[in-house]
Amino acid sequence: MWFRTGTSGSMERECWQVKAAVAVAVVTSYLLSGCGSCSKKSEKRDEQAHAEASDETVAAKDVTMDAEFPLHGVVTGVQLIVRDRPHPEGTIVGWLRAGGNIRLRDDATKSPRCGSGWHSIYPVGWVCIGQGISMGEQAPPRDEESVPLEAKPALPYTYWYVKDPLTPEYHRPPTRDEQRAASAFVDRYNALIEEEREEKAAKLLAGELQDDVAPPAVVRRYLDRGFYVTGVATEERASRTFVRTALGRYVKKVQLEERWGSEFHGVELGEDLKLPLAWVVRTSHPRLRRNRDDGSVKWIKDPDAEPIERHTILPGWLKRENVAGDIVHVIDWNQVTEPNGEANAGANAATGEPTKEPQPKIRYLRDWYLAVAEQIKRPKSVPKTSRWVHVSLRNQTLVLYEGDVPVYATLVSTGVSGHETPTGVFAIRRKHTADTMAAIGAGQDDRYSIEDVPWTQYFERSFALHGAFWHSRFGLVKSHGCVNLSPPDARVIFDRLDPAVPEGWFGVSTEETPFHPGWVAVTET
Repeated sequence: MWFRTGTSGSMERECWQVKAAVAVAVVTSYLLSGCGSCSKKSEKRDEQAHAEASDETVAAKDVTMDAEFPLHGVVTGVQLIVRDRPHPEGTIVGWLRAGGNIRLRDDATKSPRCGSGWHSIYPVGWVCIGQGISMGEQAPPRDEESVPLEAKPALPYTYWYVKDPLTPEYHRPPTRDEQRAASAFVDRYNALIEEEREEKAAKLLAGELQDDVAPPAVVRRYLDRGFYVTGVATEERASRTFVRTALGRYVKKVQLEERWGSEFHGVELGEDLKLPLAWVVRTSHPRLRRNRDDGSVKWIKDPDAEPIERHTILPGWLKRENVAGDIVHVIDWNQVTEPNGEANAGANAATGEPTKEPQPKIRYLRDWYLAVAEQIKRPKSVPKTSRWVHVSLRNQTLVLYEGDVPVYATLVSTGVSGHETPTGVFAIRRKHTADTMAAIGAGQDDRYSIEDVPWTQYFERSFALHGAFWHSRFGLVKSHGCVNLSPPDARVIFDRLDPAVPEGWFGVSTEETPFHPGWVAVTET
């Protein structure tokens, strides 16, 4: 059975024949243009030659792919490992997930624990076919019932919040009798909890009580309220609707609530928008300064100004200043009220001479009301041509750089006290379209389980950049140590920060593999 494509990404590693075709096309274009003539006629020839070169590149790429990787594959296993050689102990290069479309060579190498044979895949690595790959000589038919990932650019799946305590997650859609048995098991567990027999309740849940109600075999596990599962489809059985998860399990839809995540997103930087850039992170009211005779300062609300909503970009930020022990942001309010400069325009009615520009109309905001993204120097350990991000813990901001040029800025949420985000300069180690994160050990007060956290990029141990669809407090600390981004921002950073995930793959590793890492610099300031 063919499945839908389960991931996306840009295919940046082309075969050398394609690069050669591009080079030939460019050289041909240059020669036809009269060696760089600037005439209109020459420019038109250049454009035509480049268009032809582009068509030739696509054709050359298709020919090369068909010649070197003639087989089409669809991943049917839940998750497969791509290794650097045809052996179960080979270095992990990346991962595939059910639904991913890949291209394979027509070769097969058998090894221990892979009697079906390993095939090499595009652009690099080997997979064991018997672990879950359907192959054919033709491209798979489109599954019209599935929604392509590209139709939901911010999130790779639908995400569901578990709203009922002890919600059954089934191996398959249960019969009504099986569902009743699962509910009876939950009722028995809750009765033990009400009787303050927690130890016996825990043994019941673990299936260790032989003389009591047994957990039904159709139930894989019971989910805590507050856990999250991912959905790829819904299925109807006997007038009941179940969400089928990305891992092929089933949860009754009525026990779930769909979550979409915040639509907040950052901004592209360029000539029209540059650093420093200030966001309001708490709804705030600009203040006026009044100096008292004793040298102290009184802050009063500006009666002519409206409150500023959180996540508003505030123009006119000048600096931070320590005023009588208070750290405040100094704002040129003319740039807020007259962003196009009308406040400075005009001429003297009598003489016709331009009037002097008025002095900045200064307003103040307390330190914790604003997050300011500021430019920093590229760390020496980051290569000059690399893409990298700077995360400021003080400001709760992230800036994406291409070499020394900042190109994108946004707000993030880093670790709360006790779960601090580590500082330093790190290379991206692993990159996953989605990866499950959980802390569900016994006795934990902050148990959580989030299936398939989107756009995850690990840079230090279990610390990662990733999308967070479960909150919207960007610009304020919130996480267990990771760098939380809104889903739209997480996708932007995932797509633009190396390594690129090949088309049809679910993730890649940069540790002892051909994939080159992007970089993450985390600083206190």
